[in-house]
Amino acid sequence: MNYMIRIVVFASGSGTNAENIINHFNNSGKSVVTNVLCNNPTAKVFDRCEKLNVPCSLFEKDTFFKENTVLHFLQQKKNGFYHFSRFFMENTQKYFVRFS
Repeated sequence: MNYMIRIVVFASGSGTNAENIINHFNNSGKSVVTNVLCNNPTAKVFDRCEKLNVPCSLFEKDTFFKENTVLHFLQQKKNGFYHFSRFFMENTQKYFVRFS
């Protein structure tokens, strides 16, 4: 059975890591980055995603930590893997628990 693994990338800065991840996986033939989520409205990752035709959405930091808006988004997209930048690594345990 051939299917594409769907990936969501979390970013908060210039987007070089997100761009590299997108290019790597979207050219692999086995997986695709479906979305990038960002908590920084001035981050350059938005420009990089636009050039790569990958949707990039903004959310507020407080929303991520206090509400389930991002969690519900991830559940709807039914992605298989998530890449969190260093910023998110300290506060993402509930996401790993729910998706493992």
